[in-house]
Amino acid sequence: MMRNLLVVLSLFFYFSFAKEDLNRLLVLIQGAYNDKVYSIAAQKAEEYLKKAPKNDPKREKVIKILAGSYYFSKNDQKLIQLINKLNHENISLKTKKEILILAAKLLKEKGKEKDLINILEKLLPLTTGEEKEKIVKSLGKLYYKYKMWDKLIALPDLKDINMLKVLASYKLGNYYDVIRLTTRPENFLPEQKDDALYYRGLAFIKLGKEDLAAKTFEQITFKTPKIIEFLANYYFKKKDYIRAERYYKLLTLEKDYKDYAYYMLGVIQEQYKAYKKATKYYEKASKYNTKYGKLAKERIIAFKKAGIIPKEKFFSVRAITLFSEEKAKRVLKEINNPECFIKDIDKTKFIIYCGQYKTKKEAKRMLEKIKNIGFNDAYITKTEEILK
Repeated sequence: MMRNLLVVLSLFFYFSFAKEDLNRLLVLIQGAYNDKVYSIAAQKAEEYLKKAPKNDPKREKVIKILAGSYYFSKNDQKLIQLINKLNHENISLKTKKEILILAAKLLKEKGKEKDLINILEKLLPLTTGEEKEKIVKSLGKLYYKYKMWDKLIALPDLKDINMLKVLASYKLGNYYDVIRLTTRPENFLPEQKDDALYYRGLAFIKLGKEDLAAKTFEQITFKTPKIIEFLANYYFKKKDYIRAERYYKLLTLEKDYKDYAYYMLGVIQEQYKAYKKATKYYEKASKYNTKYGKLAKERIIAFKKAGIIPKEKFFSVRAITLFSEEKAKRVLKEINNPECFIKDIDKTKFIIYCGQYKTKKEAKRMLEKIKNIGFNDAYITKTEEILK
């Protein structure tokens, strides 16, 4: 009997002492935290949580102080460790949310975005209204930055991130989702409506629905060169040459498309059998040393051979005819005029011409120069051949 009494008394004194010890720790924790001595506050709070039972009503308060101490001492690692243990603590959702917000602020300050993603994901179910929208917006941007496409498209629809969801769906090859997401332009920010239409059009192209793609691209206010090129080619294939011509003309204003646009404008004029007009476009395209520039030159040559368009007349000054290439080169050097050149005829006759002009008036000015340096027999000649 006496023995049982001693055991009861021992337990009573033990628990009384433990309770007194916890109360003493609590005073130290609160005091250090109020005095902004966060390292001591955190140390004593950790000690308290080790000693206090799980049903201790003061645990929640101490956990809040501990989280605050980690935040103000910028110890994000300890704060994350604490958060990972919160599910095993009997604390309110309000307190859990407050601690997660502290962690999110600290990680954002430190630029630790991947850790921030994890915290925001834990915080999202605890929020509503504008607060929730703010977190969805932050997660959307972070998911996009780190190419977490599946997580991005799983977020709730929100005008601020809907364009990012469209991009993610397109990158994943979910073209029907792109079309679904872009059905209503009002679901996007005003400055993003053209982008939404652009990806909607691309999705239609990927699905082989060019008619719907063209209809979509037509709605875009500020069309990129790629869109203009698509529309021009689309209407050309449809033999809607009036619309095609309009878009190819717009394409001539774009630096990297001029050769192609002028060439295609020439092709359209050929459909109308307007060969003279086609030639003018081909001449513009032929100035570029590109695939389409070369094709344009071939068309001009073909026109001339077929007699479709009259050959152009040129005027040049014929200075002298020589029968030795060596002598011709020597005379050309004496003339010393960059517009003069040698034209050989069957390697037996070497004629020195000066200039090649579209008008006789221009040729007369050169003739005077050549006669003034002693070539009195020089004269103006007309040819359809490009001499030089």
